[in-house]
Amino acid sequence: MLLGVISLVANLILQLSLLSWTDLSYALPVTSASYGVITMVGVFGLHEEVSIAHWAGVGLILFGVIIVGRTKPLTTHAEAAD
Repeated sequence: MLLGVISLVANLILQLSLLSWTDLSYALPVTSASYGVITMVGVFGLHEEVSIAHWAGVGLILFGVIIVGRTKPLTTHAEAAD
């Protein structure tokens, strides 16, 4: 249980750090990449069976993350300070 609490606190700190460095419209889709990581851990680490529909959903999410990652942020650091 302690490891779970520590993981949640670390996740919160990392997510808040990410949100302070980048635009919200960029940071939130990028954090969606965790769905792919979680699925891979389930398949390879826990030997779970994942349906084709689940893989298709993960693929769509990761495709969206790639698209968002290739776009330029609209705000600059100078505008954010105003």
